[in-house]
Amino acid sequence: MKKWLAGALLLGCSSVLYCQTSAYQDADGTSSIFLANAKASITYNVSDSKFNIGYLYEPAATKVPDFEAQLAQDLLHISKLEDKLEDVKNTIKDQTELKMKTEDYQKKLDDYKADADRLRAEIKANPKSHCWTGCEFGISLTGKPESDLTGQILQSGKTPADFGGGFLIGRHGIGAKDIFAQGPMDVLRDDWFLVNVTYDRSTFNTVATGATTAVAQHFNGFTILPVYNALLNIPGFSFLGGVGAGVNRTNNTGDLKKVQISTSQSSSGSVSVVSQSSAFLGTYQEAIGVPVYSDFVFIPKKLPWLGIDAFQRSNVATTNRSANGGVGLYFAKPSNPTAVLGGLSVGWKNGKATASIVAGWSF
Repeated sequence: MKKWLAGALLLGCSSVLYCQTSAYQDADGTSSIFLANAKASITYNVSDSKFNIGYLYEPAATKVPDFEAQLAQDLLHISKLEDKLEDVKNTIKDQTELKMKTEDYQKKLDDYKADADRLRAEIKANPKSHCWTGCEFGISLTGKPESDLTGQILQSGKTPADFGGGFLIGRHGIGAKDIFAQGPMDVLRDDWFLVNVTYDRSTFNTVATGATTAVAQHFNGFTILPVYNALLNIPGFSFLGGVGAGVNRTNNTGDLKKVQISTSQSSSGSVSVVSQSSAFLGTYQEAIGVPVYSDFVFIPKKLPWLGIDAFQRSNVATTNRSANGGVGLYFAKPSNPTAVLGGLSVGWKNGKATASIVAGWSF
């Protein structure tokens, strides 16, 4: 078994790489990469105090429960054992030791090959439904609590509290071959296309510059974002890329100054009773925009637990245009490089520095 296959299998190139919002996020919690490392996942963007809970339904996966994932692991073990056998034959000179080592590795190799044959038979005996092969469906809930503790600590997270949800639908395997039909020179290992639709609602106060009273705003935002993701095999790295462009309804609260407003309730002599509430100071605007996102993640094959993400975010065709970008470091399970446990990123937005800390959990 060629070493290139081991690198590909480390990234789980069966049909489980797509469809939930990944932890590759910027300071605003946006991403163009959607992954599915489990049936459900949670990500929490510490910098913006925003959480995302996603659930994935894979009709095709119910036909072949875990056989493909188990087969991928068996093939990985086979590849490693074949490499060890080759090294033993080239390095050990003592014939007795060579025989013992060879027999031990060969027995383990035969066991894994027998199990791989069994799993292939199971997959063949449980064909996927042709109607749903490659399709995926998902739902998500997003929110940001009213009490913004991390925003107070990190002096970030100026956007108002909100709550929302969404759904996505897509297809896996657009141009990539089945992994078991791929050769050592194939670059495209896996790809998927989906459309992510989200809605969020928030209520907050704004105060125009020079005004003396606050105005209550009720914002209903949405995003429709078609996204294409691909996994490529390049020398020394596994490359995970995502690009997306769509339409959304936004506001400019992230660019306004968050202030505290004191309102007098009553007074008696030298005693005054006031109430305080937060608001956004400046000229408040809402607009229809065109978000354009991209992520380029490099995962070293020798350090599969580390991901380096170069990202870009922009919103064009709107009165509230924005552009930002940056780079992030993300840490994953060594046995599953796409199961990101957390990470941090730094970047800029309209000339201002930004920072993000994200934690993820799959179950």
